Amino acid sequence: MVWTPDGREIVYSVEHDGSHRLFRIRADGKRLGRGTPIEGIRAAANHPSISRPGVDKAVRLAFQTYTLDIDLQMMELAATPREAPSLPGPL
Repeated sequence: MVWTPDGREIVYSVEHDGSHRLFRIRADGKRLGRGTPIEGIRAAANHPSISRPGVDKAVRLAFQTYTLDIDLQMMELAATPREAPSLPGPL
């Protein structure tokens, strides 16, 4: 979790609908609940960090995303004992 530079909100990660999402909530506690999801992030998001404001520089939100990538490979198994099987390669 991380504070926004103005100290008015907290950005944090929560598991929501089976995936981690970033939410923002007011720090003053005037609104109860989970807060508001941060829109526009297409992958699961975790570990938020916010840059400090600088002269003529925008404040930036950085976060970790992760995806699962499964590859299938094909290998020839019908080789005779004296022949080496072919190396695995993409389908």
